[in-house]
Amino acid sequence: RNLGSMGYDGLATTFIPKAARDNAYATQGKALEFYRTWNASWNTPQTFFDSITAIETWKLMPCT
Repeated sequence: RNLGSMGYDGLATTFIPKAARDNAYATQGKALEFYRTWNASWNTPQTFFDSITAIETWKLMPCT
């Protein structure tokens, strides 16, 4: 049952850098903004992104 609004509109999304989107589309015709192209059994979307080890963890802050 709908109990009403929390006072703001929410949105869930994934940020994909423009350079990665453009590269994927130009080289393989893959639209990375469409989640179905992320299926690693059929595609290789990971080739358009840095490795997780590229994350500079010292810049991260804990959630409160």
